[in-house]
Formats: sequence, C-alpha cells, structure tokens
Amino acid sequence: MFFDKDASPISPQRFAALHSDLSYRIIARDTKAGFSIITAWLGSDQGDSWLDNSPPLIFGTILKTPTGYDTASELLAATEEQARENHQSLLAALPSPISPDQP
Repeated sequence: MFFDKDASPISPQRFAALHSDLSYRIIARDTKAGFSIITAWLGSDQGDSWLDNSPPLIFGTILKTPTGYDTASELLAATEEQARENHQSLLAALPSPISPDQP
C-alpha cells in the first residue's frame, strides 16, 4: 500500500508520479564534516502498521558517510514533522567541521 505525505492511501500510479518529483520526495538534505543527511518521503510503510494498526512509517532519514550509507543510523517517521525532527537530531549529533587552521 502507498501513502502520500499526509498518510492518505494513494494508487500505485499516484505514488509513481509523486516519487519521481524530487521536490515532493526530498524533505531535507544537509552536509556537515564530510557526512550527508538525507530525509525523504518514502511513500510505503517501512514498519509493521499492518500488524498493530499504528501509523505507517513513510519517511526516512539516513546518514551517508564517506564510505556509503549507514543503514544502522536510519530513522523512520510517520509524519513529516517527526522526520524533520529526526533530521535535525542526526545533524546535531555529527561532529563540527574542523577549520583549516586546526591540526
């Protein structure tokens, strides 16, 4: 099953159209100290809402390190607001960039 950003069910055709629109799909993207954080609308439930009737987890935030994606750090969310909070908390946890005059 597919969902829009408001967690309303949508058709596979609508999902495909929204998923191809980067301005809809990408919620936030930041780079800090050589790391990238990307938060996106995923559009399909990444959790177990079908088991326990919880809200679908349709947003994801992930850390990209210089060697690849750190899937262990992935954070899922049911709302765009929660996804933005996850993004900011992951961004705040990254080390500050080293200035050129520091060893």
